[in-house]
Parts: sequence; structure tokens; C-alpha cells
Amino acid sequence: MIAHVVFFRLKKDNKEENRERMIKDLKSLPAKIDTIVEYEVGANLSTSDKSSDICLYSKFNNEQDLEGYRIHPEHQKLLEFILAVTEEIRVVDYEVQT
Repeated sequence: MIAHVVFFRLKKDNKEENRERMIKDLKSLPAKIDTIVEYEVGANLSTSDKSSDICLYSKFNNEQDLEGYRIHPEHQKLLEFILAVTEEIRVVDYEVQT
């Protein structure tokens, strides 16, 4: 099992509106991409200057399924918006140990 964790820091312009749209759009992906095993999206509650604004946590059966998610047209379409409204993205992919 592969975990895919992404932290997003949004640009200050239209931050609240973009956060709401991004979370809504990210939450729509599991219905469109069948390789997703688990999927959580949430807005950060912390007010620290060091924190990100949104966290995505997802799981895939293997690296091939994760790659299928990355290149999926629905993910790519959303990625265009994400890249336009974020100032920083951090990603960690790791093998889940059972």
C-alpha cells in the first residue's frame, strides 16, 4: 500500500474562496478515479506561519495506481487550478508498513 500526502500553501489572493473550491474539487476525485483506496482532504486549523493551508492524504494499492492517479485527466485538470492558486506544495509518498 502506498500513502500519498500533499500539503498546500495557498497564495494570499482570494485565499478563502480558493481554499473552499480546492477542497470541494479534491473531494470529487475519488468518484472519478477508481485507483484511489482511501482519500481525505482537510483545511488546516493551525494559525502558525509555518503551517500549510490544506492537507491531502490518500492511499493506493501500489505505485502504478498512484501514477495512474497522477496522470488521470481529472487530476491533471484540477492540477492546473491548484498550481495557479498555490505558492508551495510539499509531497511525501511512502510505503505503508503493516
